[in-house]
Amino acid sequence: MSALEKNEANRWSYMTSEALGRRLEKITNPEKLRLFIKFAKLYGEKSLWSEARRKLRFFESNGVV
Repeated sequence: MSALEKNEANRWSYMTSEALGRRLEKITNPEKLRLFIKFAKLYGEKSLWSEARRKLRFFESNGVV
């Protein structure tokens, strides 16, 4: 597990869904967004997972990735 993954795992262990949602709004790095998606799926946060996937598709369609 990379340092970035460890940091993300630590965040998911204590943050509420609402706080994670606010964090999702601020993510602009596709790599961090992919990690967010991974942990949202792992923790069963379907609404956050869906929103993050939409955001990633938007980035991909605009050539950010």
